[in-house]
Amino acid sequence: MEYTLVGLSKKEYIASVANIEDKATRDFAQISLEWWNLHFSWRAHGCVALRDVRGVDLSYIFYKIDRYCQNLNIHTLFTPLVYRNQGYAREILRLVFQRALAKSVSRFHLSCVSSSLAFYLPLGFVFWGLNSQKDYYCNMPLPQEGLASLVHNTDTTKELIADQQSFITHKIDQNHEELTQIQTDLYEKDKKFLGDSYRLREFLDFRS
Repeated sequence: MEYTLVGLSKKEYIASVANIEDKATRDFAQISLEWWNLHFSWRAHGCVALRDVRGVDLSYIFYKIDRYCQNLNIHTLFTPLVYRNQGYAREILRLVFQRALAKSVSRFHLSCVSSSLAFYLPLGFVFWGLNSQKDYYCNMPLPQEGLASLVHNTDTTKELIADQQSFITHKIDQNHEELTQIQTDLYEKDKKFLGDSYRLREFLDFRS
């Protein structure tokens, strides 16, 4: 089956997510809507959905490419429960990467909650530390051969950081030192799960 990326206006987004059956995803869709309302204009850029040939929206992503076409910023990616574990989130991400490559975008950024690490880890994403919201921060070169090439990523920490040292520092500096006990327990568990894909120590060594 073929899939396409479809840009949704605010009205179209509201209508689309209203069809989501599971309450947890509907609630998250509403949170995503409210966050986008606060930070961006729907006239400039709205949500993008992965749509099949039947006209069904299978997954949703909020992203923005900066005005200089240098960075792809992924803000929210979610899939209704009924469509999960079928490759739709990966497909929408692949198509967005493809779109960004066509614009000569060089890097991508995203922040990931603990519960989403299991999705991003097999894709080869690298996380540098925690942002101010205690989410895991990723900042990497956009893979020139598409999403699949990240799975076999062999870039060194230096190559991955490139000219982003100051920007990454601004995002993660000392945030891992300001955790509650509950956050600390989860953080230690997540670090073990991520293994070599969590590179705070390597970043700090590079910076020093």
